[in-house]
Amino acid sequence: MEMSLGVHQGMNLDRRHQIHSQESSESECKLVDYRRQQSVFLGARFIFECGVKLEATPIAIATAASLFHRFFKEVGTKNYDVYLIGGTCLFLAGKVENQYLKVRDIINVCYASIHRNTPPLDLGEVYYAFRGAIFQAELLMMRILKFEIVREQPHKFLTHYLKTIEEWVGYDASYKQPIARTSWAVLQDFHMDPAVTEYPPEALAVAAIQIALQAYGAQVPLCSEQGRNSWQMIMYADLQPDIQNEIMLKMLKVYDMENELLSRFPYKESINGK
Repeated sequence: MEMSLGVHQGMNLDRRHQIHSQESSESECKLVDYRRQQSVFLGARFIFECGVKLEATPIAIATAASLFHRFFKEVGTKNYDVYLIGGTCLFLAGKVENQYLKVRDIINVCYASIHRNTPPLDLGEVYYAFRGAIFQAELLMMRILKFEIVREQPHKFLTHYLKTIEEWVGYDASYKQPIARTSWAVLQDFHMDPAVTEYPPEALAVAAIQIALQAYGAQVPLCSEQGRNSWQMIMYADLQPDIQNEIMLKMLKVYDMENELLSRFPYKESINGK
């Protein structure tokens, strides 16, 4: 017998709109002028933009962002170009996730994302300097991270938990609302925040699903909202409610940070197109 996802009071509609806006940001082509400042958040967003242009998988992009955050937790941002490190992280993540990304493509995409509306670099001095810098940065990252490049990503736990909920309530009930798509988007977007490296991957997956459920006013049936009989504790027994709430707040804060960034550093094409 199929059950349905029960309805309860969800999150603020404005917050739901923010999540939807972020999911459709690629089609809206909101551009940032990366030349105006360097920061960890800008660098992570740069990875996302370049990763999409390179047609990297979401897992590869998330891996690149995780490497980026781990690196800058060790060294700080003053002595390194965040965009060079971002391109290097994409190159390294492609190897980790078995999706080889060509160095030339990475260089051209990164350069064009910073210097918009410019042609690809010729095989000249600037190109080879960029290429050499990526290889040197890759070696530096390997040493700084002590060659611990492969880390367990939360996406596999998210997929497992969503599949379990689907089997629990039935396919039709599970897909009446885009819980899976929204939770995946929330988890992926959280990789723009350095905090993504601070929590267990299972806890990140649970928090992303809970945000999606609240966004659509849904609740997993036959489960309490809190405690051992909650679906969160059934999925991940070591979950701490206060930690889950902390993660959820940080996940939602990413959308505020994104909106602030777009308002502070919008890309405006000049008369000469550069």
